[in-house]
Amino acid sequence: MPTPWKFRVFLRESVFAALSFTAAIYLYFLTTNWGVQDYLVEGPLKQYLSNPAIHAQHLMAGTMFGVLLGAVNRLTESTWLRNRPFGLVILIRTGFYTVGVGLVFLAVAVAFLLTSVLSMPSLLQLLGSFSPRYLLSIGIWLALVATGVNFLLEIRRLVGEENLWRLLTGHYRRPRNENRVFLFMDLAASTATAERLGHRRYSEFIQECFQDLTTVALKFGGRIYQYVGDEIVMTWPTESARSRIDSVKAFFAYERILAEKGPAYEARFGVAPLFRGGIDVGPVTATEVGEVKRAIAYHGDVLNTAARLLSLCKERNGRLLVSDRVGEAVSADPFVRTGWQEELTMKGKKKPTLVYSLEPKDANPGI
Repeated sequence: MPTPWKFRVFLRESVFAALSFTAAIYLYFLTTNWGVQDYLVEGPLKQYLSNPAIHAQHLMAGTMFGVLLGAVNRLTESTWLRNRPFGLVILIRTGFYTVGVGLVFLAVAVAFLLTSVLSMPSLLQLLGSFSPRYLLSIGIWLALVATGVNFLLEIRRLVGEENLWRLLTGHYRRPRNENRVFLFMDLAASTATAERLGHRRYSEFIQECFQDLTTVALKFGGRIYQYVGDEIVMTWPTESARSRIDSVKAFFAYERILAEKGPAYEARFGVAPLFRGGIDVGPVTATEVGEVKRAIAYHGDVLNTAARLLSLCKERNGRLLVSDRVGEAVSADPFVRTGWQEELTMKGKKKPTLVYSLEPKDANPGI
């Protein structure tokens, strides 16, 4: 039985694909059939194309393709595929999609034709009117649509699910104020590890660590804002009351995943990864920056505070440090306990900040 976060991902991708494919079917229908119906002679083809039930056919095909695409993505979500080049991932999945789309489209079309009001002679005459060239054009169009939807899904993952539409619509072309949680994490003893492994092996090591973060980000609804060297910055909108708790649980869940895979890391790289973290929440300004390469950037004191908490975590050889705005929100959570709390004046700050050191109550919290 799929876990809730996997089902949510499957559902979102399926809905996105269903809407995209349905729109593409209607685009093909409008540009190739609807405009020429007045020039068609009376007969099975005109009757088929002008039948209102054809809209049900398009909707059924789009919905079935969306479900198929979501299923293919989940079945092919393997480490082997994630390690392949971006273009190869698109090519492999497009192959699955194209075959699936063809089968879906054929099944829906046959079901529609067999249940239509056409008589059997008219039905046979209609099928005979579809020339090989016309069927080939449909096949090429379906393959292009499958490739396009696949590409959009990969871009959606690349820029973040919530940001694709905002980039397309120019949501952040002007600065906007938001409230967000930010989790800063970096690798402990990174300099020594880099010297020991060398640049290439160290890059492979970091790549593996970041891949293991994918499950955590999807499960707890966080968006990976930046990768900076061996540092990761994740963010959550604060519309959800659980966003602060989710950010803390995400850190401990990631820590647990790395601990469970520690022996595998030791066998491959001779070292097991350990990350530290700092979390703060507060107002930021979000805006779109760049022309050659566009991105959504956040500016505000909350990022500085989270970064300072991470630095303080290094100095005190800590695990996870959070501001009082986060600590107070999670103090009652049954999975978390406070190691210590102290008012500290961090570097670059004039006023002291109440800092919480957090730990999971259970060695294996199951989060």
